[in-house]
Amino acid sequence: MQRQVAAGPLEELASGIDALYLSGRALVPGWFLDGLEGARRAADKAGDGQPVWIGSTEFEVVPHGFGRYRYCLVHENGQIGVTPSDRLPAFRIQPRAAFVHGVGATEASRWFADVLATDCGAIELTVSRMDLHADFQGWVVTGEDRRNFVCRARFTGAL
Repeated sequence: MQRQVAAGPLEELASGIDALYLSGRALVPGWFLDGLEGARRAADKAGDGQPVWIGSTEFEVVPHGFGRYRYCLVHENGQIGVTPSDRLPAFRIQPRAAFVHGVGATEASRWFADVLATDCGAIELTVSRMDLHADFQGWVVTGEDRRNFVCRARFTGAL
């Protein structure tokens, strides 16, 4: 038997963006991809990540990809997938939730775009997925509420 909690005044405790996935389109220089390939091979051989620099920012190339992206670059602010394929956007970016919560989605996106632009030129970022969160006190959730939690976006625009 489920325990019912008495409803009180509805109070929002926290809300915002919980997960953000960005796609980045740019012309990636061959020398950049060559450097990632060398680091990926070294990571495979060592069984551990290898440092690479994008501009003045250090990342670690790990010995596995990031979904369909061959190269996975890890930083404390998030990770970047890079592909040489022209069938996908050049970059897949997933900022860490703590970074997004700390600086906001716009600034987190700008940070990744600015870092990548140092070696790859202008980056066109789009949001490919965004998960939201909201924590409330005083709301008794029922089975009928479940249809209210997942929905398709009705607006697609820039951050």
